[in-house]
Amino acid sequence: EAIASNVVDFDLLNTTFLLARRGGDYPLALRAMELRMAGFPQSAAAGHLQLGNLYTTGLKDPAKAQASFRRAAELTPPSGWPVLKAQMPEGAWEQLGLTASSPVTSTQMSVIKR
Repeated sequence: EAIASNVVDFDLLNTTFLLARRGGDYPLALRAMELRMAGFPQSAAAGHLQLGNLYTTGLKDPAKAQASFRRAAELTPPSGWPVLKAQMPEGAWEQLGLTASSPVTSTQMSVIKR
């Protein structure tokens, strides 16, 4: 009800995502994560990682999983890639075609410049 009314905070959205994912309510999990990333953009990299894992294990949609993992990498500075890679399913990082020193896209630098 709170999500439908858009009365949310980070903890509510995060908990809703986790519980909905575990319970197999994937539409609710996706909605909670969309709202979390929109309302708390600093959580977007982690959110895309979580979505990638949801698309891999729950929704079984490899194309969306790869797109989510790629977006997580775009939002993460290269120094954080080892941690990101460790949280992805085996082989997912390699499918992105990234190395520890290669930029994700030409737009990545504009995302992390301050």
